[in-house]
Amino acid sequence: DGPDKICATCHGTMIPDGAKSTHAAVAQGKCVVCHDPQGSPNNANLVRAGNDLCLGCHEDVKKDLAAATHQHTPATQNCLGCHDPHASKDAPSLLKKAPPALCVGCHNPAQPGFAKAHLNYPVARANCLSCHDPHGSPNKGILWASVHAPVQNKMCAQCHGEPPASGPITVKKR
Repeated sequence: DGPDKICATCHGTMIPDGAKSTHAAVAQGKCVVCHDPQGSPNNANLVRAGNDLCLGCHEDVKKDLAAATHQHTPATQNCLGCHDPHASKDAPSLLKKAPPALCVGCHNPAQPGFAKAHLNYPVARANCLSCHDPHGSPNKGILWASVHAPVQNKMCAQCHGEPPASGPITVKKR
């Protein structure tokens, strides 16, 4: 038996039933891509520590992070703060939770700064990734480079009604 079959004798499957996303190396049983079965000075016998391991394969993310003038701090410090390295039962892209549940764990909508940054629009239950790049961006507020121009310029009221106390965001009639 290869090392990956040996791993499964003690560790079983690392993929929960009904997983919404699975790390390709895990799905293929290639544990040794990330783990050294002979031991390692790194946590969990990882072949490299921290983000070095993840960014060693995910070079597109590494390149985007390096180019981003506004970086999302968790992305530069700990991929595993947001991602599960094996599989996610609840979310795509190996996320521990689906947005916005994942995001509001750190970005508290009850804080005045959150409301101010979103011009008091009720976005706490919106999909954060519709506007924000979770890793980093050339734009303030880590907005996607392709985000809707009025959003980028904080001109939402140009097309939308004033922020409601609750309920959906409305569109002005023309």
